[in-house]
Amino acid sequence: MAGLSSGMDVRCTTLDKNGQVTTAAAHLSKSELCAKYGIQPRDLRKLDSAVPTVVPTILSRKSCIILTMLHLRVVITANEMTIFDSVGSEDSWLKGVFLWSAEHALKSSGTSTPMGLLPYEFKALEATLTSVVAALENDLANIRSHVVELLNVMEDHIDRDNLRLMLQYSRKLSIFQKRATLVQEALDELLSNDDDLAAMYLTAKLQGKPRSANDHEEIELLLESFSKQCEEIVSEVETLSANVRHTEDIIELILDANRNSLLGLDLRVSIATLGLTAGAMVAALFGMNLTSHLEDTPYSFTTVTLLAFALSGAVTGFGLRRLRTLRKVNLGWREELRAAGDRWAARKRGRRRD
Repeated sequence: MAGLSSGMDVRCTTLDKNGQVTTAAAHLSKSELCAKYGIQPRDLRKLDSAVPTVVPTILSRKSCIILTMLHLRVVITANEMTIFDSVGSEDSWLKGVFLWSAEHALKSSGTSTPMGLLPYEFKALEATLTSVVAALENDLANIRSHVVELLNVMEDHIDRDNLRLMLQYSRKLSIFQKRATLVQEALDELLSNDDDLAAMYLTAKLQGKPRSANDHEEIELLLESFSKQCEEIVSEVETLSANVRHTEDIIELILDANRNSLLGLDLRVSIATLGLTAGAMVAALFGMNLTSHLEDTPYSFTTVTLLAFALSGAVTGFGLRRLRTLRKVNLGWREELRAAGDRWAARKRGRRRD
């Protein structure tokens, strides 16, 4: 405790048991926080807004619950909830909305369950998880609208700008899917630990009636509900990511087909150029032979011209036929492989009959 400097303050807002704001944007030192909530200094790293939180966590301590998820860093006790602020960050607006909704949720009489009314800490936890799920759903709706619109556009028009947008949206989907999966895993991990679930009954501890490790039905039902919501979000974003990947595969096939068409055109042009070169060689040979006196022979020009065109046509035709043969070889290889597979399957069925 002594190692914590009093200048290292954090800003927080506290709501009491009736949902009233008791301290708004108050600056407290980390040593005061450790003494107030009975937590260790290492737990403050999760609560400090200056330290980025990548992995969401829900920690059950002796007299409080520490929750760090997405834009929220919250400490919940049996009679108050403290929200840690981050000044000037992009999540400030989301925290303001959460503070407003938490005030109304905590002012209500409570959520009824088959076991009765939820205690204060569960109402605060429910309000916090509701804000987390709402933030995920809003992000998903935003990303989904952009991705669906882009996929519809790319069905008719594929250009460089659309491909760049698809790359950006694919990265955003991957990041969002990771965030939603981590939230779900944090809830599932807590649900699998009976001791932590029982320790979250803070009001029962104050009343001297701590719960046993197997008596945690209310909090289990609450967390399972949010876990299912996160599971639906993860499933939907996986489907959206699969659609993007399938579209990328189709685009690659289209680009490969266009590339093959260009290569085929280039080969045809090269073959035609070779044929013309062969005909020009005949003319060059006769032009260089000055002692043949072939120019004095009647119809010599016509004969040489026809010979050059015939040779050009023969070379060009041979090259184009060879190109078609090579293409048929690839298709034939696939047909032969398919035929071999059919023969193998027929022999296997014959052996089973025997």
